[in-house]
Amino acid sequence: MNLCILRWVKFLTGVHFISAVLIPYFTTVSLLTIPEVLFLQSLFGVFIFLLEVPTGVIADRYSRKLSFILSVITNILALALLLFVNGFWPVMLVQFLLALSVALSSGALESLAYDSLLSDHKQVMNQEFKEKSKKLFSDLDSLFILGIFIGGLLGSVIVALLSIKFTVIFQILMNVLAVIFSVFLIEPKLHSESEVMRVVDILRSGVSLLFKNKYVLAYSVDFIFFTAAAFLANAVGNVPWVHFDIAGTAWIQPST
Repeated sequence: MNLCILRWVKFLTGVHFISAVLIPYFTTVSLLTIPEVLFLQSLFGVFIFLLEVPTGVIADRYSRKLSFILSVITNILALALLLFVNGFWPVMLVQFLLALSVALSSGALESLAYDSLLSDHKQVMNQEFKEKSKKLFSDLDSLFILGIFIGGLLGSVIVALLSIKFTVIFQILMNVLAVIFSVFLIEPKLHSESEVMRVVDILRSGVSLLFKNKYVLAYSVDFIFFTAAAFLANAVGNVPWVHFDIAGTAWIQPST
């Protein structure tokens, strides 16, 4: 049951209707300039980096299900706020909440899926488990990407038929459905109470891993600084740009 629910949840959280019109939304509804939008997108990556370890405490100390539900609820609050605010500082708060949502969900569903599959197999290293785990994670990634694809396509249709704000409203509805599905997830009991780390130990372990593992550090630096630099570089001049990871697909046209 868990694996079926996880597939649905992964798909629903991937449906980003606003992704196709994010930049026009920020400039027309949130009343931001292009440099402000790009600067806030760079801050989005910084916020995720800073929140990754602290938010990981919730999944490690309490439950991954709780962490994910809090993630989606935070996303709903951020999107609801986006409907009513404009200006640089209020939208920066929205970006912070969205980054908090990403950090809370980071790895939670995948870890829950792995343990759910593991609970059905006595031996982790057997060939059947390996094949099923590969297929499971492939399915989850594919469904998430499918959600992004469908959301991007339908987002432009929603704008044409209704208005740009309805992309946010429909995205909130997708997240509400994801929360409802997530409530029925069952946390696999594969670890004893003695294995649960204290909050301080989790934080210390996470920070220590960041600076001791050169690959983790390199990835973090790449994600923060190169992504931020890419966004800020686009603030110079009116050039078309495409970014699929954070902002979805958008084209910036020179003003006439």
